[in-house]
Amino acid sequence: MIDFALIGEQYEQASAKSLVCLATQSSVERVYSLAEASKQWQGPISVAVFVAGSDEFSILQYYVTYLRLCFDFIRSNVTFHLAFPYERQPERESRETYKLLQMFDCQYPEKTLRSLLTLRSTETKRWRLRNVYPQNHMRNLARKGCQTKYVFLTDVDIIPSANIAPLLNEFLETARYQQQIAISHKVTNYEFLYEPFYVAIDTVPPHDERFLGYGFTRNSQVYEMYVAGYSFYVLTPIFTCHWGLQKKNARPSWREQQNTMNRKRFETFKREILARYKKPSLFALEPKKIGRL
Repeated sequence: MIDFALIGEQYEQASAKSLVCLATQSSVERVYSLAEASKQWQGPISVAVFVAGSDEFSILQYYVTYLRLCFDFIRSNVTFHLAFPYERQPERESRETYKLLQMFDCQYPEKTLRSLLTLRSTETKRWRLRNVYPQNHMRNLARKGCQTKYVFLTDVDIIPSANIAPLLNEFLETARYQQQIAISHKVTNYEFLYEPFYVAIDTVPPHDERFLGYGFTRNSQVYEMYVAGYSFYVLTPIFTCHWGLQKKNARPSWREQQNTMNRKRFETFKREILARYKKPSLFALEPKKIGRL
């Protein structure tokens, strides 16, 4: 891991002025979503990127340079942290792809990244297919890179509504409800697979890093919050949107395989959590603390 591998030019100042930081994580091939997310957020962002070797590192170096040249809100507000597989750490810094900068247009961040990804070796692409993406590891890395009292932890392809950071700052600072943001309602019916994106103080439980790949990665952490006694409140009129949709029949086969493995892990995790908080069962729980959604 490399904490604070590249720090936004105004990241420290923005964090000092803000109560809330956006923490997000991504593999190299999805970093393009950062352009839209950071434009909408308008505040400090801590992003953790998983890099599977030297060729992906070269691509990321070029692409982050492209993003910082094209988008001043990324250059100013976004700080990058990196995670590499132990056996695939970059051997050297390569600048071969920087000469491609003149070929790309700032209006097309996704197209630009897709072009760069063609430079990945066949071996790297095969490695990525064989190995599971460490989602919860990356979430914890991004979250700890925030320097504010509150953290809004999302995935990189979750796009917030416009100007959300200043609105949240006003809400969190005043705690009054006669403003642009208000509490819509309290979540009263907890469901087992509930996995909201929420704003909370950074003392909430971390994401358990035994959960790898797809399935039970976010909702396991929310489950622990619920067992610990946190309550959830829905804010209005702010919201988030998921960038892109996937048809059920288009899901890759590995997705269900990973989901099955994490389902087995969750049985052990659930017993541990109930013992940790001395709860006899899920149904005996009553929320006591506050977490804001």
